[in-house]
Amino acid sequence: MVEAKQRPWLPSVIGIALSLVLLIVVLPYAAGYSDYRKTLLQLMLVHWFSSELTTWQYGVLVPPVVIWLIWNQSQRFALLPLRSHWSGLALILIGLTFYWVGYKASNYYFGYLAVQLFVAGSIMWGLGVAWMRALIFPWIVFGMMWPLRFLEDRLGFPMRMISQDGVMAIAQALKLPITAEGTTLLSATTNQPPGSWMTLQVEGQCSGMNTLFALMFASLIYAYHAQKSFWRRVVLFLCSIPLALLGNVIRIWVLIAGCAVFGQEFAVGNEEIEMSGYHLLAGLLVFLIAMEGLRQISKWMNRRRNGIQSRTTRISKPLQA
Repeated sequence: MVEAKQRPWLPSVIGIALSLVLLIVVLPYAAGYSDYRKTLLQLMLVHWFSSELTTWQYGVLVPPVVIWLIWNQSQRFALLPLRSHWSGLALILIGLTFYWVGYKASNYYFGYLAVQLFVAGSIMWGLGVAWMRALIFPWIVFGMMWPLRFLEDRLGFPMRMISQDGVMAIAQALKLPITAEGTTLLSATTNQPPGSWMTLQVEGQCSGMNTLFALMFASLIYAYHAQKSFWRRVVLFLCSIPLALLGNVIRIWVLIAGCAVFGQEFAVGNEEIEMSGYHLLAGLLVFLIAMEGLRQISKWMNRRRNGIQSRTTRISKPLQA
């Protein structure tokens, strides 16, 4: 009884947690291309631990990060009022409707959206709007957990073409012996047939998709802690997209250089080894370059903010005198 009085929010939190366990872990939801329905957790685990598709493997880090973000500001909760808001119940009903539609259609994307809405509604109805404001960032990070496979087809091919066009623009500017046929980069050395020392297919894995969403997740966390202004956080987060593309162009050039110096089998791989160690290390460059770019942009934002503040201070002092 004493514990409940000291933590009046505890029953609501337990209710939300048990509801999430029921919706995500217990109830079979969608079959997809399988013969039987799987829970939302089983569907996510397939993508998180896939050895073929690494795009969504970062998702396994999202739940512990969300728990850490909530725990990190747990001292604030004692100061927040418990004021249930009717809009929370509306969001819960909308979320459960989407959940039912997704179940009938065997479409797990509806389930993802439903759970996201249900969490927001439960917080607002069980705890209050002030709690939702305090938990808005963990709630956004929680939304990064869902593997949205349809985006791979929508974004993968355009990203492949952007990366290839960037590589070819540099090659033409430097007059390097490289040509493109479709989505394949070929060596074009004089007196040698095309592709004699390099035939590099810019496939889905070379589009940057493998690191884009993981980088967006990391940049979301970094932007939140590196900047205090909402709009500065948004700008820094959005910078992760062009930085991922830039890093991928550099990655492809590292592979081209590896083919020229060490040979294609060492730099890229072969039929037995689909991805060589050199190829794997080159992939890490995308992430490292993008994160360093975010750090430099954040430092520039801070210098600009400090410069504006110092100029404002210098101008205001004579006015006060």
